[in-house]
Amino acid sequence: GLRAFVENAAELLDKGIHLLILDLHPPGKRDPQGIHGAIWDYIEDQPYTQPPDKPLTIVSYETGPLVTAYIEPIAVGDVLPDRPLFLAPGGHVMVPLEKTYTAAWEGVQARWRKVIDPTAG
Repeated sequence: GLRAFVENAAELLDKGIHLLILDLHPPGKRDPQGIHGAIWDYIEDQPYTQPPDKPLTIVSYETGPLVTAYIEPIAVGDVLPDRPLFLAPGGHVMVPLEKTYTAAWEGVQARWRKVIDPTAG
């Protein structure tokens, strides 16, 4: 699954399609530097080292003559930052991740909130 995801992301970037990827799972055996590390190694053959205190990643990819990655390492409990979603090289809209997550969570029925997070009131 990971290999297919990385190859698909690389193919999209190669076709000039911009991406915004939220990797909210800790790195594992197959992606020791997270999904961005796996993608970056595949497309650029350059090392990326995930900060140990921020094991999760949000990354915006801008395509053009070169692929540029705007990386935001985060940790569990961090507020999700607004991130750019590129529509064209040099042109983007900001995606309000925390506001969107909060609105979605508020729409979850109380009984399911308790299943998802037993500490939720």
